[in-house]
Amino acid sequence: MSETDVTPASETPVEPGFTLLFVDDEANILSALKRLFKPFGYRLFTAESGAQGLLIMASEKIDLVISDMRMPEMTGAQFLAKVREKWPEPVRILLTGHAEIADTIDAINNGEIYRYISKPWDDNDIVLVIKHALEKKALEQKHEKLEFGFMTAIRIFSNLIEMREGSMAGHSRRVAELTRAIAQNMGLSKADQQDVLLASLLHDVGKIGLSDTVLKRPVGTLTQAELLELNNHPVRGQAALMAVEQLQGAGKLIRAQLERFDGIGYPDQLAGEAIPLGARILALASDYDSVQFGTLLRNCITQDKAVLHIQHGKGTHYDPAVVAAFLAVLSAQGTATLWESSTNKSNPSPS
Repeated sequence: MSETDVTPASETPVEPGFTLLFVDDEANILSALKRLFKPFGYRLFTAESGAQGLLIMASEKIDLVISDMRMPEMTGAQFLAKVREKWPEPVRILLTGHAEIADTIDAINNGEIYRYISKPWDDNDIVLVIKHALEKKALEQKHEKLEFGFMTAIRIFSNLIEMREGSMAGHSRRVAELTRAIAQNMGLSKADQQDVLLASLLHDVGKIGLSDTVLKRPVGTLTQAELLELNNHPVRGQAALMAVEQLQGAGKLIRAQLERFDGIGYPDQLAGEAIPLGARILALASDYDSVQFGTLLRNCITQDKAVLHIQHGKGTHYDPAVVAAFLAVLSAQGTATLWESSTNKSNPSPS
């Protein structure tokens, strides 16, 4: 196994720094591939067997691997399947003869190869295949970095929001964890789960402009004017997010977080399934956390009583289907005890 000298070329590669691995038991094939790709400035490794290829994969960051199908001891299909199992990120390409269609199909299924290339190959064709594969990988990497940076910024902003909440610090994070679990239990799509997560982390953004008096007193002790000011925070929250396209879905959920299942909530008096499902989940999760810290009721209550509070609001404040998913999540986590013996009983709302 070896690495070729890397020299600059007039035609620059798609993305400087990409590393390619060629695996073939025929030395002349490896030499031909090295000569073909050396001018593009890639780092190039070669291996004369699948076993040698796996050793290189374990010691180097490989971006793309090209393997011959017909090799002794380990076929290209077997080799690429092992690569996929241990290192799923590199692009996988197979070199195959016309008589190896059945094995090629096996490699496609088990190794999830990006493309297969028939031998003998056309130099221009194989160069274009590699170029397009690396362009796709470069775009995926940039997208992952942007997504990571976006979520990091969201979490930082969420932490800044919570700096004003005193004893409720960590509220948004706890709500986000619970809404994610409920959304998964209810089978929401990945996109809808993402909107629910973002809405949970930012659901209190509209409270930034509220006075300390309103923020630090339980809802049940607020005057009518103060309560009206507080109940407008979802509208302000949505308005703050609508300029960012990736947050518009979350903004709609934030607007509807104070709606009630019976239709007498805020700000639009939506009822039942007219309330976005993500908002129904957010409303329950936020209330469940808030009642335990004394910001919704006059006094803090225990976790078990918080569960009973949610059950008491089933069909009025909360969607019964969301309540059922919430209880299933707690049961799976082993965090609820009192409700298990009280599910079929009528329980008063704790205060």
